[in-house]
Amino acid sequence: MAEITGRYQPQTNEQATAQPNVDTAAILAALTSFKLEVRSEFQDQRKERETLNNKIDKKKAYVIDTTDKFPVLKPVEMVVIKALNYSVKEKKLAAKLMARFQGPYQIKHKLGASVYLLTAKNEPDVVRGIFHAALLKKYYVQEDQANALPIDPG
Repeated sequence: MAEITGRYQPQTNEQATAQPNVDTAAILAALTSFKLEVRSEFQDQRKERETLNNKIDKKKAYVIDTTDKFPVLKPVEMVVIKALNYSVKEKKLAAKLMARFQGPYQIKHKLGASVYLLTAKNEPDVVRGIFHAALLKKYYVQEDQANALPIDPG
């Protein structure tokens, strides 16, 4: 039978039944040491992944805690509206000198999770408009203004 190189040659019965002279204990020892090395590598990778995930979770929690949360307001509370001021050269108005808030107004109804219907303070039947909670801020009466008497111009 001519030898063919580079191709698969099926074994004969004599070759298949012949046991090579191999130390099975040495092979088992090598396999177990390899298995232990692979297992320790996987455990190290798992620890690194867990620490990285913990760091990411901490960053997410920090971002969630530091983001602006909308105020929780109740009906009948007094609020002020953030004024959206723009400078106008023709009228010689500078936005930095204008009032930053308008109001106070009273909350008549809560329409959604963060949407409120506002009315004028003195006229509860007149609707001022519908505003998102991001534009609203609680109105606090300052102590020095609470007892102040209105100035009579006449």
